[in-house]
Amino acid sequence: MTTNASSAPLVRPATPADADAVIAFYDDLIDEIGSLPTAPNWEKGVYPTHDYLRECIAAGEFFVAELPDAPAPADEKGTPRLAGACLLRLGQDEEYDRIPWKVAASPDQILVVHLIASATWAAGRGVGRALLDHACDEARRHGCTVVRLDTLTTNTPAQHLYERYGFDRLGNFDLTYPTTGTMPLVIYELGV
Repeated sequence: MTTNASSAPLVRPATPADADAVIAFYDDLIDEIGSLPTAPNWEKGVYPTHDYLRECIAAGEFFVAELPDAPAPADEKGTPRLAGACLLRLGQDEEYDRIPWKVAASPDQILVVHLIASATWAAGRGVGRALLDHACDEARRHGCTVVRLDTLTTNTPAQHLYERYGFDRLGNFDLTYPTTGTMPLVIYELGV
């Protein structure tokens, strides 16, 4: 299905004024899909925390997606809901250092995508692809040579998106983070 440019998702940097909408986006998503077997390992109050989201927004690392021509459902305050969001971070966590990456890159040449998601009401409208397009554009803008990301081994919808987009699947690895513990993840990278 082809969409015209006016209905394409718009991805922009999140501002501090977007903090409540970003928090509501993740809280709503956790409520809607958190019990599904393919859901990401996100939990209210644990990851992502509201303070963490605010910090990432303030640091200029957060991006939001909107569908200008599609009516977004509003929250109880009447604020339109976001169609998608993601965190784009330059450099990588120590846990990634043990992965046998195909693309050799120094820390300043790596962009890692975290917390990428689209709203359930925006499914099938190209939001995930638009967020990945934006991640690759940001990587090039910052002089990066590679984009990396991971997803739970059970999150097959995300895996299909990344593989259709062109990311190389490097395999399954158990990675440990302070907030989420050890998780079985599928690791991906894309040279840009």
